[in-house]
Amino acid sequence: MFRATLVLFTLVNLSFSQTPLKRYNTDPNQVSYSGISAGAAMATQMHVAYSSETVGVGLMATPGPYYCAEGNLFTALNTCMGFPNGIYVEDCITETENFAREGRIDPTSNLRNDKVFILHGKEDPTVGIDAAAKVRQYYEHYGATIAEELSLSLGHGVPTTNYGISCPDTSSPYLNKCNYDGAFSLLKHIYPDIIKPSTNHQLTGKLLRYDQEEFQKDPNDHSFDDDGFVYVPAACELEMNDLFAQNECEIPVGDRKKCGFDSITEEQCIVNRGCCWRPDGPFNCFEKATADKCAVSANDREECGFSGINQTICENDRNCCWKEEQPYYCFRPKSGGPTPGGKCKVHMVFHGCLQGNEMVGEEFVRNAGYNEIADVNNIVVLYPEVVSNVMLGNMNGCYDWWGYEDENYAVKDGEQMLAVYKMIQRVLGQD
Repeated sequence: MFRATLVLFTLVNLSFSQTPLKRYNTDPNQVSYSGISAGAAMATQMHVAYSSETVGVGLMATPGPYYCAEGNLFTALNTCMGFPNGIYVEDCITETENFAREGRIDPTSNLRNDKVFILHGKEDPTVGIDAAAKVRQYYEHYGATIAEELSLSLGHGVPTTNYGISCPDTSSPYLNKCNYDGAFSLLKHIYPDIIKPSTNHQLTGKLLRYDQEEFQKDPNDHSFDDDGFVYVPAACELEMNDLFAQNECEIPVGDRKKCGFDSITEEQCIVNRGCCWRPDGPFNCFEKATADKCAVSANDREECGFSGINQTICENDRNCCWKEEQPYYCFRPKSGGPTPGGKCKVHMVFHGCLQGNEMVGEEFVRNAGYNEIADVNNIVVLYPEVVSNVMLGNMNGCYDWWGYEDENYAVKDGEQMLAVYKMIQRVLGQD
């Protein structure tokens, strides 16, 4: 994917997205990253730099630990990728500690107990499999919770259940049919409560493009594509359950339920009872909007009741949900499934070199396996995109893990680091 022999790609992209990235119903305490090859290096950088705001990372064919390249393309190609036995993990740890001491990344104590999944194919000709042991050594030093898969006869790519090229091969689009769901395996390690989608699961959410320009320091001097992608499950839309523009207290006067007694004070209402205060209705103190337990897709329902049950018995006697839709009208959310109407997790995926939209179109964002998992587990998945840039020395459309864009590439104020962090903040509604 990323090769010592660099191939020059010239592309004129005449399509520009004018759609801004939106805020979604998301949980800031459930943010994670993953990536393949150079994208895995970028995921590592984000995890280490923003460890206080990250719960885990999934790394596929990753070229060594954090800051392995030390700002040098020759080291990236020849040591981190070509001969990873020569990686000195102690040097990576020293640089990590220096950055933390200077406040350029979060304190390394935040890495303890974080979930780290390492996947590397035995047939990978691009990044030596010995890099996986170096990554494990690095994260073991910081007390992370590590799982790994190193037994697949996999080339350089993302293993999928049934999509892509033959498992041992290495070629575009770097999605390999291995009868193994790499996306689910890494996400299951990071989020143990998630469930696996059915083989024929039909997506109910949306894969959307968004404008990346607003997140860049200088849109004229960068490797970002015009558009990124985001997969949004139906349950993660802010408009769900009439929460009205992200505020659970913005409820029409006629729909409010009284909370407390007539003479209750504002402090008693908000602090003691956890309710909303608006002096504009028949009562000032009222209950917050609650999530709709029935806001789940058909695939996430299980039958509640019996053949011929009516709506009154379903809702009142059995406290279940009623929708005149197949496969059954009376249902409850599946046990062990996503929490309907709850806050959604956020996962960002970084493509590898030669794997972005510029090179393979939408194959990666549609077929790497993340969207189906996100759909049944309420995970918003972000796919930022970079492109080739000859002037910057990024001919293969890679994320910056050796310093082609700026010398701060691996810390919080690195240009790419800061841009994708802002994307996360937007989705969380914290920008």
